[in-house]
Amino acid sequence: MIKKIRQIKERGFTLLEGLALLALGSIILGAAAFAISGGLESAKVANTQENLNYLRMNIVETYAHVRSYDSITNDQLLEANAVPTNMIAGEDIVNEWNGNVTVEPADDGRAFTVTLDNVPQGAAIKLGGQRHHWDELTINDTEIERDTVVTKEICDDELNNTIVFKAH
Repeated sequence: MIKKIRQIKERGFTLLEGLALLALGSIILGAAAFAISGGLESAKVANTQENLNYLRMNIVETYAHVRSYDSITNDQLLEANAVPTNMIAGEDIVNEWNGNVTVEPADDGRAFTVTLDNVPQGAAIKLGGQRHHWDELTINDTEIERDTVVTKEICDDELNNTIVFKAH
């Protein structure tokens, strides 16, 4: 009996058992990585939504005394400290995916636009659902009506979609 126990202890894992264990571990790690990446993407979208809300409020407050957005530029907003700090990269305004953010006047100064570049497809679809916070929304040159459901057909590039938010 003792001899048999020693044989079992000394045997260890076979190559097949080791490969099966490795495959199972890989599957578990892959599933965990997928879940984490989905959570990170959701966090980036939530941060972007929050940043856009702060940026919009700060723009309205910064330009309230002139009653026109004719002169609005990224440089002026940076100088006025109107840009959320986590959107600033050096002297540029960027989004969570390191795409450019551009603020410009619209409608002869009666409105302004905030353009986000390089937005991944899933994030663009989620951000497109925020239409009610803005007067107008355009994704990849398609104007999104208030009752439009944003889909992959509108956000047709997996990595690089352009979203333009407009406010008066």
